[in-house]
Amino acid sequence: ADEDQFVMKKSPAACQDLPTCIMCDPPMVIGKPHYKPPDVQRALRNHAAAHFLSHIHQDETCAFCCKPSCNLDVDINDGNRKQILKDWGTAKVTPGAYVYHNCETYTSMEPFEFKFCKPVRGYPCTNTPLLCHECPTQVFVWSYNIETHYANCHTGLFDEHRHKYERFLLKENEKAAVLKAFKINVSDDSLTNGV
Repeated sequence: ADEDQFVMKKSPAACQDLPTCIMCDPPMVIGKPHYKPPDVQRALRNHAAAHFLSHIHQDETCAFCCKPSCNLDVDINDGNRKQILKDWGTAKVTPGAYVYHNCETYTSMEPFEFKFCKPVRGYPCTNTPLLCHECPTQVFVWSYNIETHYANCHTGLFDEHRHKYERFLLKENEKAAVLKAFKINVSDDSLTNGV
């Protein structure tokens, strides 16, 4: 992710299909006109991660718009679905699993294959869907939110399940890499207002 990756250099018409980050002040177009949908998704998720990592959150937030109202789901098309869900923290997700982000802000962004959640060169964010092992129904939570989810929904139980999530928990080197690679526009007013 080069530094000028998210600076709009062409007319707004050339970027009409790209998302605009509404958390940035001034707003920032995410991606470049030649990006394919998976690249836009990856760029937006990494950019939103920079916002997420710049602030303290007490709600579970969307990996794309950082709002608490979007619901995450994963569709696993596989005969071993029950075993995969049971062993989610250790089982390999089968090819073809799709993430339904249900982002209320970026509604035109299509569901995408789970494999696009993996970090790759230039996109260090590992924020990925995790299955909550305590919820009675199938609930997926973004990995950056898993500790908050347990604190809000399953008080005192996270330590019991930590080993299942350990490899997915945010590390300081990832935080530094995301904040270095993905710049966000923040006005002085938004800093004082906690945006």
